[in-house]
Formats: sequence, C-alpha cells, structure tokens
Amino acid sequence: MREEYKEKRDFVKALEKAILSDSRSYVKSIDYDYRENESPREIVTITYKNDRTVKINVDINSNGANAKEIIAEIYGNGATGRMYTRDELMSCTRKEQIF
Repeated sequence: MREEYKEKRDFVKALEKAILSDSRSYVKSIDYDYRENESPREIVTITYKNDRTVKINVDINSNGANAKEIIAEIYGNGATGRMYTRDELMSCTRKEQIF
C-alpha cells in the first residue's frame, strides 16, 4: 500500500476515535479500505451499534473531504459518496434504512 493510502487509513482511525467518544453517534467502527485493482479503490465503511453498515466511495478524496463525508453520514443528511445497496434503492424512503 502506498504511503498516501496509509496516511488516509491512519486519519480515518483518528477520526473514528473522536467519533467513538461521542456515545450519541451510535457508531461501532469506521474503516478505510484501499483495493488496488478495483473500482472504487477507496471505501470507508461505517458500522453502527446495531451492526448496520454504510459504505462511502472516497476515491481520490483528501483527508478533509473524507472527514466531511464521514461526519455528514453520521450526523447529517448522508454522505455524497454513499454507496446504496439494492435493498436501499428499492426502499421508498431512506429514513427507514438508517435505524
């Protein structure tokens, strides 16, 4: 793994630590995954305490952009790069899928 991707992984882990300190975030873990020969190559996975997961496409994002996406997904109206599952796409409302 190239150094830039290691730095992004370390940044996401540091952000995870801050978010986990807020019990109201309902977050269990946040993981950064780099996949060399796949598209998208960079994915952040947020796992909530009820084991529901959300994946965010963070290809070519800076650490600042990754932080904004993660925070928007957890505390806001959802990440711009959110990768929806088939079930979510078939659902009438996104709110039903969150918790």
